[in-house]
Amino acid sequence: MNKERGSILLPVMLLVLLLGSMSAAMVMLTTSHARSSTEDLDQELAIRVAESGLAFYFGQVLLDGNYFSTNPAPHAPIQVGDAEFTLEAAVTTTDGWDLTITGTRGRGEYEIRAIIGGGSLVFPPGIVVAGTGVDGDVALRVRDKSLIGSFDPASGAFDPANPGTEATIAINGSLTLSGGSQIKGDVTASGTLDSGSPSDVSGTLTENGGQTPVENIDPIVLDLYDSSRTANDNGDLGAIFGVNWFPLLGPENYGDLVVADGGTYVVPSGTYRVRRFEVRDGTTVIFDTSGGPVKFVYVGAGQGTGTLNDLTLDTAGKVLVDSGGTQNGLLTVLGQDTDFRVLRDSVYGQSVNDPNNSGYTQIISLGGNASADEIEIDHRSTVHGRLYAAAHNLLLKNGSEWHGSAVARTVDLNHDGIFAIDRGSLGTSVPDSTTHDILARWRSSGP
Repeated sequence: MNKERGSILLPVMLLVLLLGSMSAAMVMLTTSHARSSTEDLDQELAIRVAESGLAFYFGQVLLDGNYFSTNPAPHAPIQVGDAEFTLEAAVTTTDGWDLTITGTRGRGEYEIRAIIGGGSLVFPPGIVVAGTGVDGDVALRVRDKSLIGSFDPASGAFDPANPGTEATIAINGSLTLSGGSQIKGDVTASGTLDSGSPSDVSGTLTENGGQTPVENIDPIVLDLYDSSRTANDNGDLGAIFGVNWFPLLGPENYGDLVVADGGTYVVPSGTYRVRRFEVRDGTTVIFDTSGGPVKFVYVGAGQGTGTLNDLTLDTAGKVLVDSGGTQNGLLTVLGQDTDFRVLRDSVYGQSVNDPNNSGYTQIISLGGNASADEIEIDHRSTVHGRLYAAAHNLLLKNGSEWHGSAVARTVDLNHDGIFAIDRGSLGTSVPDSTTHDILARWRSSGP
């Protein structure tokens, strides 16, 4: 009987020991899982608070461009709930301030490095043809008595009969120069020149050169494109344009503006977001930037073609800039799949106060569009401005002119088309006051 009891007791003891081991393991597993979940949460909140710190210092620089000069790093930690962010370093650079910000919460820690403030989008002092990305493609065509020259606005207006010879052109691809056309300056191409006599390049021609880098400005464009949904001054347009302004309700927060009555309209400083914009039949729209810059975001209707995708000036339509003696300008943002057309004796971007200087207008767009869009200047029309639209094909024809500088996918001048490169200092870059209020380029991040 005792033997039977002993034989039963042994398995029971083993079972108890096994259950005890399993219970202990479960306790350890539960504790470990809870600790892991807590650490994951800490890390997530550390990332969030570090990003909050970056946004905080964005705001400080917006209020005071010299903020870090008078408040040098490092800074004491700033609490955000039960987490905190710390400015570890703020080092001045040619682009602004190089910041190192650490976010911490419990066991979590995250570091962000970014460049903010004083940065600017630099436009080239000439023409950069971004090309199609296919070796051997013709990226620049200058034909039918067309001309690329240069001028200094401080010395007066561009004179096609006496063009300056300081044009600088960089081409990612090949070029065609024909039909008595001329380039008054230097050309560097990754491809070759096909020239039909009589045509000439007056400066140094470099064939089979290297590719010219084209800066990716999509983050700047997308920020302006997206932020204008929630922060714009479209509510003022009804009082200015009356029934010509048709607001469209919805998440895009834009409207249609078509004016063709031959009148003159003045639009104050602010941000405006439109789906359709047309100025026709002798009508003039003046953007008054004396009180600050104008950000004009043209969205279009989406992928496709037609009037709802074109920002259009036609038949002596004019869009001008009145800076009131300041250097504030007009920034035009072209949305994806939108075209820009200036037709039949129309003018875009000229300054009322300083008509020879092209630096008061900048036009930018996404560079990564799946299909190229069009910028067409036709029938004796003129655009004044700095263009950075690496996905757009630029076409100047029939006596039309562009005064300023350009980055474009391809450039085609024909039938007396003229590109006059503005060699003046104003407008060679877009200050943060006329484009992206604060530029930030993420450099690195990690635990």
